[in-house]
Amino acid sequence: MNEALATLPHEPARQIPPRHRWYRHLYVQVLIAVVIGILLGHFYPTLGEAMKPLGDNFLKLVKLVIAPLIFCTVVHGIASMRDISRGRSVVPVPAPWISGERSENANRQ
Repeated sequence: MNEALATLPHEPARQIPPRHRWYRHLYVQVLIAVVIGILLGHFYPTLGEAMKPLGDNFLKLVKLVIAPLIFCTVVHGIASMRDISRGRSVVPVPAPWISGERSENANRQ
């Protein structure tokens, strides 16, 4: 019986994709940080208040990066078009962004 098994052709070894640990995913890290922030604010409110400048500066940094990121994305999209004569896809991209900026500025005044 062992001889019959030895003569069977072997299947090629299948490659098993590497498993990612659950804590390596970004959404899990964000959820853990939110839970830690909630627990910190609940059990140590003075420490949470002392950390407020860190959160405020982080939000300011995100707001600082958003506008150049959108601008560079739009410019890259326009620059990487192969056939610019088909301008149909160029106009709708910046239009909502520009019109959204104008409507927000008009509401502030």
